[in-house]
Amino acid sequence: MAGNARSAVEIARSLVDDPQLPPLRVGLAAGEIVTRDGDVFKPVVNRAARLVEMAEPEQIVCDAEAARRLGERTAAVSLGRRSLHGFDDPVEVYAVAAP
Repeated sequence: MAGNARSAVEIARSLVDDPQLPPLRVGLAAGEIVTRDGDVFKPVVNRAARLVEMAEPEQIVCDAEAARRLGERTAAVSLGRRSLHGFDDPVEVYAVAAP
């Protein structure tokens, strides 16, 4: 959980680029969450988890809302609409480009 989309990408990039870690897959989703007793709830949490499953090693992917919140300084390239397990409607998915 990050304070904003740009911070989330910075954290993700530092993990993906760390040579001491195995190749990571990152999924980012933006939206409303609820925290209770250290746990995080709401559909956005599940969407982020499903995005991780579809990401390639060393790739950061995000949903449309996270891409929108990144603004123009961080490139996000559309990968099209994808069906995610547990969601009725396909979700627009973006790959976050390297800086």
